[in-house]
Amino acid sequence: MTTEKDTLAVWNTYGTHQLARGVELPELDVWDWGVPQAGPGIGALGEVAGLRVLDLGSGLGRHAAKLAALGAEVTAVDASPAQHQRAVTRYPNTPGLRLVCADAVARLRDAGPYELVFL
Repeated sequence: MTTEKDTLAVWNTYGTHQLARGVELPELDVWDWGVPQAGPGIGALGEVAGLRVLDLGSGLGRHAAKLAALGAEVTAVDASPAQHQRAVTRYPNTPGLRLVCADAVARLRDAGPYELVFL
């Protein structure tokens, strides 16, 4: 196995487990990057309305959905089918949000230009 395959397997196992448990996380009210009170907030990204944004490793899609709610056109990419399914289940018809299950490198090869990319 490679590190990439191992990482994908871990996230897929985690996502499958979370789907089976029916875990419901709250929507983001602050941008905490997964660590409360650490790092810059969403303001560090500037005005995102109208920007094409790429979220690589989007997982559950909460950050991507928050940016879409602020007016960005967001493509959220995750390689794990289980994590992708969690996002699709949570955000089935969110305006401005496109959820993609794909390898990040492959997606970058095929993607058009983006004004903002984050991991």
